Amino acid sequence: MLFNKSMKKIKFIYIWLVPIFILIIYIGQNFIYKQIARRNLEVKEYEYNGHKGRIFQSPYAIAGSRVYFHQFGYPNSWVDKMHWIKGADGKTFEEIQHKDSPPHYAKDKNNVYTGTQIIPGADPATFEVLDKRYSRDKNSYFSSTYKVTEEEYLENSNQE
Repeated sequence: MLFNKSMKKIKFIYIWLVPIFILIIYIGQNFIYKQIARRNLEVKEYEYNGHKGRIFQSPYAIAGSRVYFHQFGYPNSWVDKMHWIKGADGKTFEEIQHKDSPPHYAKDKNNVYTGTQIIPGADPATFEVLDKRYSRDKNSYFSSTYKVTEEEYLENSNQE
């Protein structure tokens, strides 16, 4: 009888309390990283809890090994969110600058990003921004996350 009561308590702990505890830790950790990234949007270099970080004068922020994209709208807009870019490598992450393009392209050792989206098939080593709408790597031309032909690029870039 006593054995059954203790087994019920253990079952309750494993079924309910452990998953809830893990969820609380995950949510709390994500919240803390977002706040660190948000607080440091204007800062160039920082260190937190043994992690050195760097911040760009752009919507991208790094906190620890996590990379965030700061989505913001027009002044007095309700849009003000920090999005975690899952899978982005904070150690090799860097913004891709171009004089005619807003700062929304970036890359790491594995992928190229526009905002929070991966540009499928883009090669980080050879990727470059051509203008406000177009970019390319050694194999393809892109408009945002979509592949376009060289002809489409030439036709549309001449119209601007």
